[in-house]
Amino acid sequence: MRKPIDHALYILSTTTSFNISKIRGFSITLLQALKEGMMTANNLCEITGKYPQYVNRYLYNLRNYGMVKKNGSFWEITELGLAFLSYINKTKTYYKYDKKDIRRKYENDKKIIRKIEDQRRTIQTSFEIWLKNYHRSLHDAEKVVVEVLLDHYQKTGSKFIYCQPNVYAIAEKFGIRPDQVNQVLMNLKQDHIVYHMHDRSHNAVKIGLYKDFVKMLEFSKTMNS
Repeated sequence: MRKPIDHALYILSTTTSFNISKIRGFSITLLQALKEGMMTANNLCEITGKYPQYVNRYLYNLRNYGMVKKNGSFWEITELGLAFLSYINKTKTYYKYDKKDIRRKYENDKKIIRKIEDQRRTIQTSFEIWLKNYHRSLHDAEKVVVEVLLDHYQKTGSKFIYCQPNVYAIAEKFGIRPDQVNQVLMNLKQDHIVYHMHDRSHNAVKIGLYKDFVKMLEFSKTMNS
C-alpha cells in the first residue's frame, strides 16, 4: 500500500540533502515518462530527444533524491516519485514556472505519453498483421503470452522476464491456466517466437521473445508507418 502523498512529501521536505523545489523541468518530464513503466536510459533518450549524457545526469540526480531507482539496465519511478507527481498534478504546483513554462511542460508531457502509446499501438498492430499471415493459428493462451512479453518489451526495452521455476508462478505472470503452461511454451518455442530456459544464476525461468521475431515485427512496423 502506498504511503499517503502528504506523508511522502513531508519526508521529502525534511530531507536535508536537497530542496524539493529543484525537482522541475526535465526532471518532471522523466518522471512522467517512467510513470508509464520501467525504461532504459536509451528508451528515455528516444522519447525525449535528448543526449544520453544529459538524460543520465538527470536520472542519477533523481535517484539521489529518491524519486527513481535503477534495476539492472532499467529505471523505475519510486513511491516518492509517484507521490510527487500526484501532488503537483493535484495542486498545479510548479514552483517558479511562469504560465508559458507550465503550458510548454504540459505539451511536452502529452507528446511523450502520446509517443509511448503510439509505439505500443504500432507493435500491437504489427503482431495482429503477423497473426493473419502466419501458417497456423495461435491458441488464445499462446497469444496472451506473446502479448504480455510484447507489452513488457515496449515498457522496458527488455525482451524477456524472469519467473519462479514452477508452472503456478508462470501461469500467474501471464494470466493463463497452470495446465496450459508447458504446452504453450513448447509450441511457442517450436515456432521460434518465445524461448524459455532455466537461469541458474537467478534460480528462475527466463522467458523471452526471440530476437528474429521482434526484428520481424519492427520491420513490419516500419513498412506500415
